[in-house]
Amino acid sequence: MADYQGRLIEYLGAGGVRFALVVRQVGEKLQIIDERGKHDRIAAHQVITIHPVKPDPAELPQIVRQLQARIQPIKEEEVDTELLWETVRDEIREYRIEELADHYFANRDPVRVSALFRALLEDALHFKRKGIIFIPRTEQHVSDQLLAIRRRREKQALRQQALAWMRRVLQADDTVEVPADMVSLLHQVEDYLLRRKANEVVHLLNEVSEESTAKEVAFELLLKTGRLDPDADPLLVIAGIEERFPRKVLEQAERLVPFQPEPERRDFSSLLSFSIDDEDTREIDDALTVRVHGDRVIVGVHIADVAHFVAKGDPLDEEAHRRGASIYMPTRTVSMFPPQLAYELASLNQGEWRPTMSFEIEFDATGQVVDWRLWRGQITVTRRLSYAEADQWLGSSVGDQVAEHLRRLHRIAQQLLIERLKRGAIVIRRPELKIRVRDGRIAIKVIDPRSPSRQLVGEFMILANRLAAQHAARQGVPIIFRVQDPPHHEPEFSGHIIEYDPIQISRVLKGMRRSRLSLSPQPHAGLGLDVYTQLTSPIRRFADVIIQRQLVAHLADQPLPYQPEELLRVLATAESTEREMRAIERQSTRFWALRYLAEERREDTFEAIVVEPIDGGYAVELADLFLRGHLSAEIKHERGERVRVRIERVDPRQDVLRFVEVASVC
Repeated sequence: MADYQGRLIEYLGAGGVRFALVVRQVGEKLQIIDERGKHDRIAAHQVITIHPVKPDPAELPQIVRQLQARIQPIKEEEVDTELLWETVRDEIREYRIEELADHYFANRDPVRVSALFRALLEDALHFKRKGIIFIPRTEQHVSDQLLAIRRRREKQALRQQALAWMRRVLQADDTVEVPADMVSLLHQVEDYLLRRKANEVVHLLNEVSEESTAKEVAFELLLKTGRLDPDADPLLVIAGIEERFPRKVLEQAERLVPFQPEPERRDFSSLLSFSIDDEDTREIDDALTVRVHGDRVIVGVHIADVAHFVAKGDPLDEEAHRRGASIYMPTRTVSMFPPQLAYELASLNQGEWRPTMSFEIEFDATGQVVDWRLWRGQITVTRRLSYAEADQWLGSSVGDQVAEHLRRLHRIAQQLLIERLKRGAIVIRRPELKIRVRDGRIAIKVIDPRSPSRQLVGEFMILANRLAAQHAARQGVPIIFRVQDPPHHEPEFSGHIIEYDPIQISRVLKGMRRSRLSLSPQPHAGLGLDVYTQLTSPIRRFADVIIQRQLVAHLADQPLPYQPEELLRVLATAESTEREMRAIERQSTRFWALRYLAEERREDTFEAIVVEPIDGGYAVELADLFLRGHLSAEIKHERGERVRVRIERVDPRQDVLRFVEVASVC
């Protein structure tokens, strides 16, 4: 056994090669002071080499520095581990470091042994290490590893080339031509973003930009290389919302048979009936009828009977459940059901027989509900009206029967609103933007919440939903009720109509509690109702299909499709999905509104309302477009103050809208 007592050694520890002074030796155990002055214990088999000096502990740091200064140049300039490997590769066995040093150096000494060991420690290509023993790799292994290294380097070079090219594309102002060596990369980007196929390109996309997600980068790349339509909605694409329906869903829709009148349904086809919707609406869920009987007015609220066509658990039902709701984007509509059903067979189109769930509601001369019935009905809609057309009829003095019916309905709707307000309803009339993007052109329309026809339709849909909830509660039909607890703000807002005022509206919304689902009937404070559910938009909302299906089965004296626990579970999922869809709609509308500002009104000045202090400036809302942005202002402003602003920066992709002040309005 070697004598280590008092000797300077080098050993292999957890942190690599270290120097140490052996202060005591007990068999194979060595007590040491290492180069950092720390006491430790090591095994003799960890020792790499022994230096001839026997230093005093105080001299150790200086001697180590001197030895390191000699070892490093030899390691870097004299040692070639590949050459050593070629010398010993014909005899694959275990080699001690001294033996390898004898093969390589004419004169072996501890310094050269140390240099060689340190070099071999870094060369995993040619030698395998086993403690302080080295084994030459086989020629095949070295060859395979060299090939792998070359490929990794080539891949890394291609990776850097791809990253540089993608960054140039993102910075480009116009469409970029794709070089041949990047076509395959773009195919992977398309697979990742459009076909939801996982591949390695996501790692590259994550490196391209620190400010954007992989999906956002992928969208921009495909857009700027002409792989996407210029009007493609980024939120729709990035969210992975698929417009196309699975084949089995389309095939089932094609097999659906158009509705034919059924004797067991109540027939409303002899009455003058009309639907009121936006001009471009193709999913027509509801229609109205009016007939006068003495001093009573009998109003029919007819809801498309989607349950007639779609059974629980069939492919159409499962796809609608997955989608949750139709999505209305500025660039397109993505319907919940295939067009064959949503736009044709179920939609209450003018002149076509359609199955309905029909509420027949009797009002007295004061507009109070005195009686009502719920039927499985059928109808042929006489007239399709847009909101604009209905408003014209309501504003005219023409004695046409449609105009007379509309005026009757409007008077009743006003009374219904008054009754709800008496019960504490809060009505917020905030204008909304309706944006359409067609052929690259952005058209913006402001929807006036004070439109008489919109108020009319809204009140009768609220009434139908309340009556459906009452029917279910009285008949013991399990459905999901929509409940809202009283607001926790000042009672001054309850029972009021809040006209457009961004500050007051913000206060009201902050105080209102979120509505929730319940298996038991409870009040809905925001609507001023004792009980409420929703089933008036079954073509557009899956949650409404569920409630309608339950009530239709009850009316037809058939087994109920859902038990209470299943109802709550299915409807909660549908609600969650729909909330996501509505969030995407809001984000998309804002994106295209900001794009409109950037392209059409970049140099304009605007009137804005100061909402609140924020981030060293103010949150302001444009008075004509109802868009919020950040105002950088050194002048102090009060909430509600109107200021004149111009755009400082607008970036639709980053959702940035910043203003600077031009002049105060008042």
